[in-house]
Amino acid sequence: MQKAPGVAAVPGSGGKGQEGGS
Repeated sequence: MQKAPGVAAVPGSGGKGQEGGS
């Protein structure tokens, strides 16, 4: 799931301040 840089789809799934792996 591509989101804006610096924000993850869900805080915890990818981490805040970085691209989520999902």
